[in-house]
Amino acid sequence: MKLVRLCDLTQPRRERASPKGEPDMPFIGMENIESHSRRVLRFERAGDYKSDGFRFFPGDILYGRLRPYLNKVWCADREGICSGEFIVLPPSKSIDSSLLAYALSQHDFVCFASDLNRGDRPRVTFEQIGEYELEIPETVEEQKRLAARLNRITAHLGEVKARLATIPPLLKRSRQSILAAACSGRLTEDWRKRKNTEIAENIVECIRKRVITEARTPSQRANAETIYSHSEELDSEELPTEWKFVALDKLATFTYGTSAKSQKTGEIPVLRMGNLQRGEIDWSDLVFTSDPDEIEKYELKPMTVLFNRTNSPELVGKTSIYRGERQAIFAGYLIRINNVPELLPEYLNYCLNSYEARSWCNQVKSDGVSQSNINAQKLGKFEIPFCSSEEQAEIVRRVRILFQQADDIEARYNKAMAFVDKLMPSILAKAFRGELA
Repeated sequence: MKLVRLCDLTQPRRERASPKGEPDMPFIGMENIESHSRRVLRFERAGDYKSDGFRFFPGDILYGRLRPYLNKVWCADREGICSGEFIVLPPSKSIDSSLLAYALSQHDFVCFASDLNRGDRPRVTFEQIGEYELEIPETVEEQKRLAARLNRITAHLGEVKARLATIPPLLKRSRQSILAAACSGRLTEDWRKRKNTEIAENIVECIRKRVITEARTPSQRANAETIYSHSEELDSEELPTEWKFVALDKLATFTYGTSAKSQKTGEIPVLRMGNLQRGEIDWSDLVFTSDPDEIEKYELKPMTVLFNRTNSPELVGKTSIYRGERQAIFAGYLIRINNVPELLPEYLNYCLNSYEARSWCNQVKSDGVSQSNINAQKLGKFEIPFCSSEEQAEIVRRVRILFQQADDIEARYNKAMAFVDKLMPSILAKAFRGELA
């Protein structure tokens, strides 16, 4: 191995090119190259860009000089035009082009380039990085052999990552299949054969009588009678005999959160729509309040389901359960669902996170300029597949077990991906120390 300055191996190509003059040429911008992988994500059409760039040819190395910590490097396999944010390094007799791309991806070089300039949009020049000393094999033949070996390793790791990448979509579909089975009665079909459970229609009738009896004013009573007089639209024949589709407003009331402005610091957190993630509360990126009136009015009780009434079209209707991990209130874009005792919060949370519920949200949302909304009245008309609280508890127990299995697989996947991501930097370090066997 020998130490050679980058500037002694190659000098940048500075041939300017105008996309307007060759609109059909392939164009590469900084966003088109994946960080740390030496891989092009996609090619653009040069005519879609206004600014001049640099021409490149097969064998040239494109090095992203903007934000060098992103390490955007590519060994060109075709002619094209690239953004002016690239340094174009042509092939030379002193170093194999493929090996040079790997050399510029080394951890030590990335750290060197990243330390040259600071700020929000740091850039480096060739004059700066050209002083870096690369450790490379003595002859070009040895360099080609090392590059070929690294190509094989890169290809193999790419296959491994591609296979691993199929796991998250499978887990997502698996979780949705679990929820679909849970909310249709299929998950507890064997359990019902051993139990004599209450009929959902009878349970709802008991709830109706109780709610009307407990009404404090004539208007409350009239409102309750109106709610319970409505008939559901979904066909309960699709459900087990003991089950029934029931409008959620027959099983719960709804409360909007606080509209007061939150603070960066304070006594207790104010949960916002960003804190609702995958059915649970994400306690990062919190804002706070110290207003005693707001705390008294909006304080959450453990095992409360929160519904995101306003968000982007694809996220509106997110639902999570607050388990009482710490004291908190909730913000105005959320709805607190105050369910009757016969409806278990965890079962409700699963139902509102099912594919059927997400599809319902997409159908009933009101779309604005950039956000969609589902108000409490619409939420109240969501028809939940309802069964006895005893069966709900069994469903929750089984879903927890199955979700835990999925979580364990996901943890193993994350560990494997982290291991694979660390492999290439380690391999490159060995390769340029002459230790790659």
